[in-house]
Order: sequence, then structure tokens, then C-alpha cells
Amino acid sequence: MKKVFRSLPAVVIILMFTATLFPTGLVGAGVADIILISVMQPPPPPNTYYLTENTLLGTLDPQRASDPISIDAVENLFLGLTDTDPLTPGSFMPELATDWEVNEDGTQWTFTIRTDVPWVRWNPDTETAEIVRMVTADDIAFGIQRACDPRLGNYYASIAARVILGCDALAQSSPDDVSDADYEQVQVSAPDDATLIVNLQFAASYFFSQTAMWIYRPVPRDAVEEFGDDWTALGSLMTNGPFVLDEYVRGVRRTFLRNPHLPDDLRGPGNVERVFVVVVEDD
Repeated sequence: MKKVFRSLPAVVIILMFTATLFPTGLVGAGVADIILISVMQPPPPPNTYYLTENTLLGTLDPQRASDPISIDAVENLFLGLTDTDPLTPGSFMPELATDWEVNEDGTQWTFTIRTDVPWVRWNPDTETAEIVRMVTADDIAFGIQRACDPRLGNYYASIAARVILGCDALAQSSPDDVSDADYEQVQVSAPDDATLIVNLQFAASYFFSQTAMWIYRPVPRDAVEEFGDDWTALGSLMTNGPFVLDEYVRGVRRTFLRNPHLPDDLRGPGNVERVFVVVVEDD
């Protein structure tokens, strides 16, 4: 989103000097009265995009999202490895990944990850955005591994299970038998903060087209470990996308605000500063 600068509220100061003459011979021949009148104009409202929806939001968890409403919310809260190019159908643009290469047999993809995108936690009470830390390749690896976790009940887990090495074994396991330690089965790794390695079951050139999907979005492991399933709750949620969640009243409304800490080159065109969603359920 394009930065929009707002001018400070206008202040009009009117100085009124009134000279009062007293009869001759009295001390204090004149008195000056100063009256200050301040007309405070409220700041202009943020550029707001209003939406209405007739279904409830299912989740804000990228690896649980399966309905269009949830997927749209995830798209606005979390960045992906790549993003689709709206001007060139079928093309993809760098997002968290700035570069990528594939090995000779087509089974290993290596992505270079930018290190200047922060995890942001928005506090709706103080209206402040705290930078918790920077997004790392390990966050993306953790997100991809979570996409294979049968405990999350993700409808789209089968997409990852068909192509990522080890994902099929985890995805086909009984949820009762799975623990976080089983994530090691999924052959995705981050040797350092800026390098992500994804191993495939076979040479699948179409894998690159999947890198913009929401199921491969990064997730902060530390937040999941601290809050469990409540890591996506308002006030606990850590996001890295173009917007932050400011308000969420289930079945009533949601408000998203522009992320003030998103790097400028990721904002894209447009000047929307707030998205206000009203839920109008069908009878």
C-alpha cells in the first residue's frame, strides 16, 4: 500500500486586542484583553475499504485455512514465498523469497529469504505495533511442516503431501499418534536465517506455482509454543503481511489496519489504510 501522509490538524488563533479608555485622571489609561480561540479540526479518517460478508471467518491460521473467507484474511496478514502477479496471469513475483534455484535432478529447491520483514504484534488497546523479531527461513520451514500435520485437519494438506518429501508419511499418520517431533519427517530445512531448502518426492516443476499458496506461509514457532491454538487470538497474533488485525467480533465485524512496519517495496500500489468487514449472515 502506498504511504499516505496526513497534515496536522489546522489551528486557527485569533488575537483580539480591545483598548478600553478610562476617564482622564484615572490610573491605567488602557487595558489590553487577549482572547485565544482554537478551532481544532479532527484528523481525516483513514482511507477505508468497506466489505460485507455472509459467512463466518473460520480461522486466521494459515495451515488450517480452507474456506475463502479465511484464505482472504490469511492473504492480508501473512506474506508468502512468492506472490502471483496480478498483471501477468500465471507469473509469480518475489515476496519473502528474493531468489531461488533448483538442483539438476529437480528434487531440491533452495530459496534465498529476505531478512528485513518483521513479525509484528498489534495491540488494539494501545494502538501500537510491536516488532517482535524478523521473519526467518525457519519460520517458513515450520509453516510448511505444519501443513503436513494431520492434527490441524487442513483440507489442502494433500497438496503438500503429494510433492514434499516426507509430508505424505506425516499427513497419513493418525492424529492421535503425532507429536511436534514428527515434523522432522518433512524434508524442509533452514540452515540459516536466509536460506530455505525444500526437498521433493520427485522432479515436480509445478511445485514453484504452489509457493504462493497460503499453506506454505511462515508461522512463528515461538508464538505457537507459547499460546498453543490461541496464537491467532487478537492481541497474541503475530503477523508479517500488509495488514494487522485491529478488531475481531465473531459474527459481527472485523477491522484490519495497514501494517506500519512492512518494508516499502512490499506495499504495492494503492492507498487503503483500513479494511472494515461487516458480517451479515443469511437467514
